[in-house]
Amino acid sequence: LPGTEPARRASALLQQLRDDPASWDAVAEESPETLARRLDSPDPNVVQKALEDMRAYKWPALPGAVYRLLLKDSGRPAQRLAAVRLIGDHADPQTLTILEILVLHPVEREADPAVRKEAAQAISKLPTDAIVPILFEALTDADPDVREWAVQGIASRTGKWFRSDLAVRTTDANWAAELSLYRKWWSSTSASPAKRSAAKALADLYGHVEKGSKVRVARYAMPAMEDPIEVTWRAGYDLFRALTFVTFGADQGPAVEAERRRITGEARAWLDQNAPRRK
Repeated sequence: LPGTEPARRASALLQQLRDDPASWDAVAEESPETLARRLDSPDPNVVQKALEDMRAYKWPALPGAVYRLLLKDSGRPAQRLAAVRLIGDHADPQTLTILEILVLHPVEREADPAVRKEAAQAISKLPTDAIVPILFEALTDADPDVREWAVQGIASRTGKWFRSDLAVRTTDANWAAELSLYRKWWSSTSASPAKRSAAKALADLYGHVEKGSKVRVARYAMPAMEDPIEVTWRAGYDLFRALTFVTFGADQGPAVEAERRRITGEARAWLDQNAPRRK
């Protein structure tokens, strides 16, 4: 109504628009665009603050500068930690190809324990079955926090855990016994659906990765290839061939058990020779 406070504010805004129309198009000081530009600042404190503030926004895709901060020996651990938290918030399955490196790469893995733990947590919450074989390897990590996130992630995707209460962490003294139960399950046919689904999901994710970066992760195909169920073996072999561009025959159609064993053995030997493993 004329003469009221809302009417006076509206009139003032209209006058501002008449005086300087371009001002309404200006980017806000704390807009996503501004925060992204601050990632290129030479001041590490500015970069740190930008990463933390970026978590308040929904990003269709994170700026490339976020991922560049994760390069080995790049930036400070606090920056890498903030970058991983931001990536975790984003929850894009494609980021598994980056987070896996931080946790499990034999050379490029993250050295800072807090960053590795955060990366394991981010992996555990990704909405894809591709995380399962990766987290299975993380069960043998020396860091109990990384192992715990592996337990939680596997449980979330497969419904499997081997303790009375999933919310209560197993003590270090009892961890070996729990780990043996995971290994027994993973090598059995009861895990066949999980291995098959994971192999297919990994093939989809790593299809976008450069050829030279795929060979190392081909080892995640082996659990499915070692499964006695043919359809699961086929999913693993398809993943192996997609990542390595190597074939040992039986590219299509049924394969008898003896043939599957031969191919799996040759694939294992090829990986031992060509793909670095985590120490």
